[in-house]
Amino acid sequence: SGSKLTADGGKGDATIDFTEANLTSAILSGSEITANAGDDATIDLTAANLADADLSGSEITANAGSYGDATIDFTAANLANANLSGSKITADSNYYDAAIDFTKANLANTDLSGSEFTANAAADATIDFNEANLTNADLSGSKITADSNYYDATIDFTKANLANTDLSGSKLTAD
Repeated sequence: SGSKLTADGGKGDATIDFTEANLTSAILSGSEITANAGDDATIDLTAANLADADLSGSEITANAGSYGDATIDFTAANLANANLSGSKITADSNYYDAAIDFTKANLANTDLSGSEFTANAAADATIDFNEANLTNADLSGSKITADSNYYDATIDFTKANLANTDLSGSKLTAD
């Protein structure tokens, strides 16, 4: 716990790639996972297995500079029973798109209470839960913010399973 993992792309791209990684029951609480880049900044957890993982209080951040997109991708990731309470997940792009993508992710029984999800961009800012399974997830007190300076800001729950999901005290903002 409390680990720091940083990819610094300087003027180029920065990528941290956990695609299809098995992180079942991993203890990453209080960790900082950061991709800083002058161009594209990407943290890729596509199809990663994070079932029962502890990411409570962690910070996952993709910072893109002047010429790139910022992306944190959990597409089809398994986060069932994971603990992300109090975590901060941030995609920030100075000039282009920022996205946090949970499309088709399994977040069943996941603790996301008090967490903050922020996509901040000059262009499109998107937080996508399209077709995600959030059955029995706890998002109480969470803040989900998509903020675009000039273009579209979107928080998408299209076809997501929100059965028994706790959204009490949550704040969703697309601006």
